Amino acid sequence: MSAMLPRADPYTVEIGAERIALPGPSDTGGDFEVVERTVTFECLSRGLITGTWRGIVVDELLERAAVPGETTHLVVTADDGHRVRLPIPEAIDALLALSRVDEAGTTHKAGMPRLVGRSLEGPRTVKNVARIEPIPVASSRNSVG
Repeated sequence: MSAMLPRADPYTVEIGAERIALPGPSDTGGDFEVVERTVTFECLSRGLITGTWRGIVVDELLERAAVPGETTHLVVTADDGHRVRLPIPEAIDALLALSRVDEAGTTHKAGMPRLVGRSLEGPRTVKNVARIEPIPVASSRNSVG
């Protein structure tokens, strides 16, 4: 297993060379548009999960960090070192969730920020995201699979 990634704050994420401050789970978003989406995915440990997730669309984060246009994939890394590689078309519509709201209206913050999306399978919904690394076409073959 990889080493833990140091984090100054659970609501920051490194994108390329930028450290981006995210709004907290109860904030209105500040400089970011915070949206709510209902997403269902298959979790390996808990089965089918449907939830309303509140967060920032990945495309907005990539734009803020001025990710190069030749980027073809993103490597998303959790604070425990778990990594997944996603093609840009799959990643840009995903949500970097700041919280999940259940049917009773309770806000859950464990595992946040978490990458969730309609086109992401359970193992690719990374919890405790610490880093998002843009990978250009030339090096995408040598990345995490």
